[in-house]
Amino acid sequence: MTTKYEEVYDSFMQKISDYSFILLTNEQLDTFLKNLMKSAIVRFKKCKNELIVNDPIEFSSELTQEEIEIIALLMTVEWIRPRINNIELLKQSLNTKDWNFYSQANHLKELRILKEETENEIDRLIVSYSYSNGCLKELR
Repeated sequence: MTTKYEEVYDSFMQKISDYSFILLTNEQLDTFLKNLMKSAIVRFKKCKNELIVNDPIEFSSELTQEEIEIIALLMTVEWIRPRINNIELLKQSLNTKDWNFYSQANHLKELRILKEETENEIDRLIVSYSYSNGCLKELR
């Protein structure tokens, strides 16, 4: 039995709120999610199952719920990253009022905190995953 990408996508979508997805066609959304998943998989080096994304709709093996959760959280970090790096958050115009600047700064700060907290959760999950699969010596 194999795991469909849709299972990972569903887990990821439960972790975020992005109304811009409504504007995308199904094909565009699938491409976007697949690209996020590919970026996430690169960071999940110790997975015991093969995570090659060649098939159009599914992995070549069945993933555990823990593996799906780790990939979904890694996708969340990849989704947050461009929002932190977005130059529009850092732009200031001479006519901008102070509250607007602080609002942007606070938003950026919250995004960074969210990213850091998510990465910490991912680290804990990967350590737990590695421990339960007997891969502790590979964590170095």
